[in-house]
Amino acid sequence: MEYKDLAEFFKALADDSRIKIIAILLNNKEMNQKDLLEHFNISQPTFSYHMKELAKAKMVNIRKVGTAHYYSINVGIFTELNDAFLKLKNEE
Repeated sequence: MEYKDLAEFFKALADDSRIKIIAILLNNKEMNQKDLLEHFNISQPTFSYHMKELAKAKMVNIRKVGTAHYYSINVGIFTELNDAFLKLKNEE
């Protein structure tokens, strides 16, 4: 993971709604958009924007079934993040 990728990762977490989305998804294997949206007092377009930002940072997986969207955590990116921090530590 490059510095640019780390910056994108943390940029995606620069909003409390996105952090809450990650927290909810960490406690659930997969959720559809409707069920996730029930946890928020935001519009559907705003929610979609947040999900797009999280997907761009590769934090969430999006699975489409017809018109429904299902979201889950991309566990691999968090493993990469851990590895990147270990690499940074060793660069000192």
